[in-house]
Amino acid sequence: MADIVLQTVAEEWDKALATLGVVWGPTAVVVGPGADALAESLLLADSPPLVAATSEVAILGEVPDDVEATGASPEGVPLPDSSVDVVIAAHAWAGPAGVPAVAAEANRLVRRGGFIVLAELDFPRLAGSSAFQYPAALLRIARPDVTAMLQRWSALHSHLEIELIRLGVATVATDRFDLTRGVYADRREHQAAVAGGLWRGTAGMPIAERERLGELVLELGGDGPVTDREPWVLVRGVAR
Repeated sequence: MADIVLQTVAEEWDKALATLGVVWGPTAVVVGPGADALAESLLLADSPPLVAATSEVAILGEVPDDVEATGASPEGVPLPDSSVDVVIAAHAWAGPAGVPAVAAEANRLVRRGGFIVLAELDFPRLAGSSAFQYPAALLRIARPDVTAMLQRWSALHSHLEIELIRLGVATVATDRFDLTRGVYADRREHQAAVAGGLWRGTAGMPIAERERLGELVLELGGDGPVTDREPWVLVRGVAR
């Protein structure tokens, strides 16, 4: 299933980036939680090769041989000014207040005509959906405290747009898409993944509470494969 998920995520990102007119160049940077895993997926979407990565920063393509991602952060990437063609920042902030520093670093890195993509969980769409559309919507009922935490962590698309405009980035555009979190053979396999902390914000919950979420997944019913998706919003700007 891991290969299926990798290919699916790559195809979804490739479609979203193409819709926004993003073109891969020789160099790219991915920042945010799980940057290494996302970069691995993007390799299937014709991105530059992965050079160095941590769980928060991945550097791809033509960079100096001595560049390391160790110690790097979304607010501080060890590359020169105007040296990158594409920066993707995926949920790389702990709430709206953290967006300016990440956006400013992306703007510093990207050369003129390069692309900045700020990506975020589309919390309003998740909160207003049914569990049949996005299974993680069950959190709204089962754990409103976790839902409130996710709301604090998430930046609205308007926050992302305004920040790029404030930086003087050109042709800001927004797109929404669904990102696959996992593909499972049946409800039982999906239940185990949810109990293991699949959904954002649940990894730190007590095991008994995650298992209860898994039981709620079973109550959704239905046979056959299950695809667990999240709604995301992407905001793109062109550096100048």
